[in-house]
Amino acid sequence: EIRWLKHDQSTDSLVVEFVQFPDTWSEGAKLLADEEYAPNQNWTSVRTSYHQQGLVFKRVLSDEVAGLTMNISSNDFPEEAKQVLVRLAFKTSDGPYEVAASAAIRIHTPPEVLP
Repeated sequence: EIRWLKHDQSTDSLVVEFVQFPDTWSEGAKLLADEEYAPNQNWTSVRTSYHQQGLVFKRVLSDEVAGLTMNISSNDFPEEAKQVLVRLAFKTSDGPYEVAASAAIRIHTPPEVLP
């Protein structure tokens, strides 16, 4: 499953975008449309392709988000990352507030590189 997390600055919200095949499609059609991608894939192009087909949907995860940064433990080789750090900055009535969360990827199996 592909997910894109982004900070929508126009609405100050944290949004997740994802690909969803229509319920009216047969299981065979869904399997044919469900592609695998190489780790070094241009994910912006993938999103654009699915978006042009009308298959990208989004949900708001949080509002009043002033900023989002994500860092991984291996910037040179993202598929080898073992830890991710997420920082969210919120706008609150008491002023700005920042939350940091770190998560370990304990059993990380990098995707296979496709020929």
